[in-house]
This record gives sequence, C-alpha cells and structure tokens, in this order.
Amino acid sequence: MRETSPSVNIVVVNYNGKQYLKDCLSSLLRLNYPENKIKILMVDNCSDDGSVDFVKDNFQSVKIIQNDINNYARANNLGLKESRGEYIAFINNDIEVDKDWLIELLKVMDKEERAGAAGGKILLKDGKIQSTGHEEYPNFYWGDRGFRQQDKDQYGKIEEVISLCGAAILFRKTCLDEIGVFDEDFVMYLEDIDMCFRAAKKKWKILYVPKSIVKHYFRGTSDFESVRYFSERNRLLLIAKHFSEQLGKSLYGKGYFTVGEHSIYDLLPLIFSKLLACHGLNMVKAILPDIFKNFKNIAALENCILMDRIEESENIISQKQAFAEDLNRANSKLNDHVQKLSRDIESKDSILREKESVLSQKDIMLQKTREELIDSKNNLERIIRFDKKIKILLVKPQQISIQDVEEVARIIKKKYPNSSIYLFANLLKEDYKRLSKNNDIEKDLIYYLNGSKLFVRIPGLFSKLLSKRFDMAVALLAHKNIKGYTGYKKTKLITILSNSKNKHSYYVD
Repeated sequence: MRETSPSVNIVVVNYNGKQYLKDCLSSLLRLNYPENKIKILMVDNCSDDGSVDFVKDNFQSVKIIQNDINNYARANNLGLKESRGEYIAFINNDIEVDKDWLIELLKVMDKEERAGAAGGKILLKDGKIQSTGHEEYPNFYWGDRGFRQQDKDQYGKIEEVISLCGAAILFRKTCLDEIGVFDEDFVMYLEDIDMCFRAAKKKWKILYVPKSIVKHYFRGTSDFESVRYFSERNRLLLIAKHFSEQLGKSLYGKGYFTVGEHSIYDLLPLIFSKLLACHGLNMVKAILPDIFKNFKNIAALENCILMDRIEESENIISQKQAFAEDLNRANSKLNDHVQKLSRDIESKDSILREKESVLSQKDIMLQKTREELIDSKNNLERIIRFDKKIKILLVKPQQISIQDVEEVARIIKKKYPNSSIYLFANLLKEDYKRLSKNNDIEKDLIYYLNGSKLFVRIPGLFSKLLSKRFDMAVALLAHKNIKGYTGYKKTKLITILSNSKNKHSYYVD
C-alpha cells in the first residue's frame, strides 16, 4: 500500500439492533488501521429499542444520523451524503469484522485502479460460509456463492465477481460519484446487486478478497416474510432496470405473486415507473406487448388455481352437509333421551308429591326425604355433567380479547372439571404463544395465520373441527357490535356447523 493510509468512512445502518451494536462497533474500533483515518457513522432507521441512547452512552466517537423512515437504501444514502473519505464502507449492524478486514480490502483496491468495490468472505456464526460474492441462477435469481458450505478455502483466491453482498462492502468514492446513490425504491435487498451492476456498466471491477473476513448473525433484525417479499419484488425492479427486454417472460418467477397475499398487479405502477426512468417511453412501448402477453398467462394460471381451490371448497361444503345430517340425527336421539329423562323426572316428582302428602305432618321425616331428594338430584347432575368427560368448543371472533377467552375457560373448567376445552380462532402470534401455555385449553385447534378465507386456506383444520363431535359449542360474542363487522355472524355460523350436540352464545360484556 502507499505510505499514507487513505481515509475511510464506515456507514452502519441500524434498526432495533441494540443487541448487536456492541460487538459490531467494538470490532470496528479494534481495526488494524490508523484511528485518525477512520470515521464511523451510524444511521438509525427509527429504532424504538434504545439503540440510539446505547450508542450515545457507549460509543461517543460514532456519529449518529437519524433517518425519518425505515428504509435501508435511504439510510445508506444519508450516510453516503455525510461521508468525505476516499473509501466508503457499508456495514450491517449484525456484522463483526476481523481486525484486518479493512486493510486486506485496501491492499487489493490500492493496487487495482479500476476496483470500484471490494468485499471479503462473510461467515455465519457457526463458521460456515454465508457469501463470497453473488452468483446468478436461472430466470434472473441471484444468491450468495458458497452459502452454508464448510469453509475449506475453496474460495481462497482474489477474483472478480458479478456482485457482492451488501452486508459488508467497501466502495471507492470516485466509483460512487460516477454511478450515483442507492436506489431507494428497493428499500432493502438486491440494492447491493443493483449497485454492482451499475458499477460494472461503467467499467469498474467488483473484487472478492478472501483474506478480508467478517462474521454475520444473518438477518438478525429482518423477519422471513419481509425478506421473501422484498427479494421477489426487487427482482422485478432489477430486471426492469438492467434486463428490460426479458421482463415479460420473467414476471412469474417462482410464483410468489400468484394467488397469494401480495398481488403482482399492485407492483405495476412501480415497475413501469422504473422502466420509464431507466429506458424511456420508446423502450416501454416496445416491450409492452410481451409484458401484457405474460400477464394474461399469469391470469389464466391464477384462474386454474382458483378453480382448484373452489372445487376443494365444494368438497368441504359437502362434508359439512354430511356432518350436519349426522348432527341432526344425533340431536334427534338427544331429544328422545331428554324426553325420556323428563318423563322420569315427572314420575319422580309425582312420587315426591305423594310422599309429601303422606308425610305432611311429620316434619322430621319430611326433612329427611327432601335431603334424599336433593342428594338424588345432585347425583343425577353429576352423572350427566361431571362424571362424563365432555368436550366443549369455544369459537372466538377477532373482537373478543384473549383475556375474555381465558376467563370463560376458567369458569367452564370450574363448573365442568372433567371437560376438555377447545378453542377455534385465528390468533396473533403473541396470543397463540400465550394460549399455548394455558392448561385449560387444548392445543389442537388454535392457530395463527394471516387471511380470513377459512374454508379455502385451512380445510384440514376445519375438517378436524367437524370430526371432534363436541358435546357443546359456545360462540363468544359481545352486545356492542361494530358497524360493518361480520365476525360475530361468522362465529355463530361456525358454532352451528361444528357438529356439537348443544350450541350456546356467551356474551363477554
């Protein structure tokens, strides 16, 4: 390297990463590099876990920049705007760098004048490889080279790659001046590939340096569904920017946007805006026919999938009708039993009246007879209600709280000690965890799942509901209803269709 060390700015983007920041920032401060040549900036994406105060109290040399929205690409740009170094590094908050991480990158970049970006070997916490650069897969998908392989030095040479993982990447400032800032439409994920593609188009080299090593907790502050959504969404933006002529046939991809929670049609404004901004109106007009052709193919496929699900739903309805017929027959038998029981009770009442008439003058014997009758009645109730193990179903709409559910379950358990209580409800994940620990409630039917199409999306669970043959089903309701809310009606419907011998409504308020 040259005798004078170049100045380096290191941008760390943080969102609720307090638990990782100590290791991350401490490792940066331990770098084998002149302290006066390094400036660390932390850009915070609206954290609410005390991250900012933690850094202020423990790392006074770190400059803190506040982002007004949670956007990773925008946060990188804010850090870039405040950077004045010859080189600028972008680091995730869950990264821990080796002491020679920076100097190994600079050794290579200092020798190669057209090295626009460089990145090292990124290892997972268990020592396996996360990334040694990106590689391309069929149909415009990209992934980390060597992902989860044992590190046997199989990626042990300096080489040019198509792209580098943005969890720990070093850019030459002159390269960034030429290619521009991060594309904030990406928000997060694949923005690193976009930057490397733009650099390559300007004849800058993207280099992998194996002796530069970092450890990564890997998506420490990102949930799986967000990763999947933005990866699929940004894949289309990346194709629109760099491979526009292939956009039409690449729309379907792995089918993520087909009959799912997210629709590809919702992305059209962003995709067309990106096409216009990058290629102009003439190019958009040229590729529109192919795009619309493939949208038609996707629509046809969605129709086929929907038809299959409708057919599946019809089968479930047929099963429901069969169960309803079984329920009617069971109710008929129950009515016969109730009538017989009523006749038996009437007969016993008649006998009781005769005894009362005979013993009207004998208070002591009358009191004894009454006590015997009460004991008989209690024994009868215990035979009917307590000795028999009964199954009770609670059906909860969204407007009924978990606390109310637990209180109702406690009351039922006190009255029917031998009962088994089941809950049928679409729960938030936190509520699901709470009820999973409640010993009064069986675990078979509670679940958490986004979406409200019960008959379409969870036929197996509904079939299990119907097959339980509950002794009693209770719809949990409230007198106060919200205009337009249909949850209570659906709750009553599920109670009716639950194959229960008895059905009740319980108002929690």
